Amino acid sequence: MTGLPRPSSTTQRLAAIPLQKHSLKDNVKISWDRYSIPFIQANNDEDLAYALGIVHAHLRWGQMELLKRVSQGRLAESAGPFATDLDKAIRVLGFERAAKQIEDAMPMKTKSFLGRFVDGINAYISGQNELAHEHKVLNIKPEVWTVRDVIVLSRLAATDVSWIDMASFILADDSHQAKKTFELIQSLDELSKSGSNSWVVDSKRSKSGKPIIANDPHLGFSIPNFWMLVGMKSPNHHAVGMSIPGLPFLALGRNQYISWGGTNMRAQSTDFVELSDNELEDIDTVKTTIKKRWWWDETFEFRYSEHGPLLNDVPFFKDKLEKPVAMKWRGHEASDEISALLGATKAKSVKEFFASFKGYAVSAQNFLVADVGGNTGMIRAAELPTREEGQSYPFIDVSEATKSWSQLLNPLTIPKVYNPKEGVIVSANDRPSFIAPLLSRNFAPNQRRDRILEYLRSSPKFSVSDFQKFQLDVFSQMSFDLKELFLEQGLVESKEGLEILRGWDGSYEVASKGAVFYQIYFSHLAKACLNSQEQRSSKSQLVMKHYLTRDSVDSCWLDSVQEAEKQALASRKKYPTWGDFHRMRVAHPLSNIPLVGSKYRFREFPIAGGVETVLKTAHGLEDGQHVARYGAQARHISDLADADSNYFVLFGGNDGWIQSENFLDQVDLWQKGELIQLPLTLENFNSIKTLVLEAKPL
Repeated sequence: MTGLPRPSSTTQRLAAIPLQKHSLKDNVKISWDRYSIPFIQANNDEDLAYALGIVHAHLRWGQMELLKRVSQGRLAESAGPFATDLDKAIRVLGFERAAKQIEDAMPMKTKSFLGRFVDGINAYISGQNELAHEHKVLNIKPEVWTVRDVIVLSRLAATDVSWIDMASFILADDSHQAKKTFELIQSLDELSKSGSNSWVVDSKRSKSGKPIIANDPHLGFSIPNFWMLVGMKSPNHHAVGMSIPGLPFLALGRNQYISWGGTNMRAQSTDFVELSDNELEDIDTVKTTIKKRWWWDETFEFRYSEHGPLLNDVPFFKDKLEKPVAMKWRGHEASDEISALLGATKAKSVKEFFASFKGYAVSAQNFLVADVGGNTGMIRAAELPTREEGQSYPFIDVSEATKSWSQLLNPLTIPKVYNPKEGVIVSANDRPSFIAPLLSRNFAPNQRRDRILEYLRSSPKFSVSDFQKFQLDVFSQMSFDLKELFLEQGLVESKEGLEILRGWDGSYEVASKGAVFYQIYFSHLAKACLNSQEQRSSKSQLVMKHYLTRDSVDSCWLDSVQEAEKQALASRKKYPTWGDFHRMRVAHPLSNIPLVGSKYRFREFPIAGGVETVLKTAHGLEDGQHVARYGAQARHISDLADADSNYFVLFGGNDGWIQSENFLDQVDLWQKGELIQLPLTLENFNSIKTLVLEAKPL
C-alpha cells in the first residue's frame, strides 16, 4: 500500500507550479499567503481563466480527478468491482446527458473563459513530475481535461437534494408506512437534513453604516473541503471568495460592489413519473461499458424515456418499484449556470446580480446579496415545473408531468426579496412566506431561521465580530421544546433524570451534561416508538413532538421511558459531557478503505453543536460516542463598508495535497471561530510569495 506523502512546506508546494512559457497574452502574477490562498492578477480575462485553472489543479488535483470520475460513473476503474453498482446508478442519473447541448449553446465569452480555464488545468498537469496521492492509491492515470468534463462536473454539483429523499422512500421496507411518513413529515415542513445559513442586514442595521452579509454553507465534513478560497483581478473580474474545485467561478464571495452567498433552496427540480405500458413502447435503450480495476469490464444497459431515465434500472432499486418510474430532471436539458455565476461575480448592484441569473436552472439556490449602495436582496435561482398544491406525490402520472412541465418558473419570475422594511434577510432552507407558486414539499423547518431572526431582532445594529460569534451559536429550540414536553407529559421519572433535564438550557456546548442525557434518552425513545422511516428522517424530534402533542402518550411511550432513562443515566458515566459523546473527525475519503483507512484519519476532538443549531454538526439517533457527519464546514462574512473587510475559513485547509503545510492548517481556526481576512486591495493581501507565469505568444 502506498505510504503517506512526505510533509511539505508552503514554499515547497509552490515550487510544483510550472512558470515558464505559458500560452498567455501577457505575464500573470499569482500571490500566495501563508494559508496557500492565491490572488491572481491578469491583464485580461482569458489569462485570468488560464491562471485560475492552474490554481485549481495545483491545490486540488487529486480531489478534482475523484470528482470527475464520480460525475462520469467511473469509480470502478479505481476502486474495482465494489463500485460497479454505484457507477451504474450514476450513469442512469445521467450527469453528462445535456453536456453537448450546454457546450453548443454556451455564449462565446463563456466558452472562451471555460476553454482557457481547462487549458490552465492541463498546463499544470503536463508540468508535474509527481502524482497526487489519490492517483497513486487509486491507480488514477493522469488525463487531459476537456470543457465537457467541467460541464459534467458542474451537473454533479447541481444534484437535486430530493433524490436522497426519494431513494429513502424507494428503499423503505414498508412502502405503505413510508408514504404515510412522507405525508406526515410534509405537513411538518420537513423532509431533509441538508442545510446552510445566510443572512444580511442593511445599512440601518449595521454599525459600519453599510450592509453586512454572513454565510456558512453546510456540507459533509471531509478533507479536502468541498470549497477552496481564491482571489482574482482582471479587467472584468475583481473578487475574492469560495470556488468549487474544477469549476471556474466563485459560488459566494465579494467584489468591489457587492457581496453574496446563500443556501440550498430545497426546491424540487425533479419529478418521478409513473409510466404506463403505452409509454414503455416508445423508449430508448442506452448501452455503456463499466471498466473495472482487478476485474472484467461489463456492458450495462438502461432505458431512457421521454420523461427521463428509468429508476428501475438503478441496481439499488431492483425489485423495489412496483411500476416503471422515470426521473424527469431539469438538469437533463441545457441551461447555463456557468455564464450566470460568472456574471454574478462581476455584478455592480443587487439588481445586476439578479439579472445575471437569466438562464440559470440547477441546482435550486437562494442567493442573498448586498451592494455598496446599501441595497439588499434575495433571488430564488431555479427553473421549476409549475406544480399545483393537489398534485400527487411522491410519484406523478404522465398527464400531470406533461401539464406541470409545459411552462417553467425561472429565477426572474419566482418572487424575489428587495430592500425589506425590517432591514434583514435570512435564509436557512426554510419554506418561503408565499403560498404560490409551489416550489417544493421539501423545506427544512424554521428552527435555524427563527433562531437567526431572534438574534437579529435582539439588537439595533451589528458588526462583523457580532456575526462571527453568532456563527458558533449552539442553542436548539427544537430540543428545548421537546425536553419541556417530556417533562410536561411525565415521561421522566427518576429524581436524577428530572434534575438533569430541568437544568438543561437546550444548548449543545462541549461541556454540557444535559445535552448528553437528552440525546441518549431521545434516541432510545425514538427507536422504540417511531417506525424505521420516521427514525431515518432528519428531524425525528419533530415527528415525536407531533405524536406527543396530537396523538397523546400511547402505550409505547409509557412502556419505553424507563429503559430510555436507564440507558441515558448509565451512559453519563462513560460520556460525562457532550464533547465526550459528540466528536469531530478530520479525515480524508480514503479513510473509508478497509484495514488501511485509519492512516487517513488525522485528528479527532470534541465539538459543540447539533442537528438544528446555527453551528450545525449533524448526527443521527446516537446512543454512543459518534462523529459529526455534516454541517457548517465553511464560513464567510463581508462588510460592504470596506473593500478589504472580507473574512473566510474552511474546515481543513486550502491545499488538498496530503501532508502539506496547508492541508489542515485552518482546522484550529474553524474550531475556535476565527476567520482569515481576504482583502480586495492587493496591497493589503498578506503575500508570502508571488509567482509569475511567463507568457509566450498564443
